Amino acid sequence: MENIIQLRVKIDCDINTAFDMFTENELLEGWLTNKAEVELKVGGKYELFWDPDNREDNSTIGCKTTGFEND
Repeated sequence: MENIIQLRVKIDCDINTAFDMFTENELLEGWLTNKAEVELKVGGKYELFWDPDNREDNSTIGCKTTGFEND
C-alpha cells in the first residue's frame, strides 16, 4: 500500500524561495519542524521530526524523495 500526501497551497513568495523552504534543512527547521533530514536527490531522505528525541513518533521517518523540479 502506498501512502501519498498531496497538498496545494498558495505562498506569497517567488518560486525559488518556496522550493528552498521545502528542501533546505535549516529553513524547514525555521517554520515547519524541529529537525529536518532532507537529501535533495531522487531516493534521498525527506524525514521531518517534530520530537527529535523520539524519532519513531510523530515524524516522516522512512520517507524518500521520488522526484522534483527546480526551474
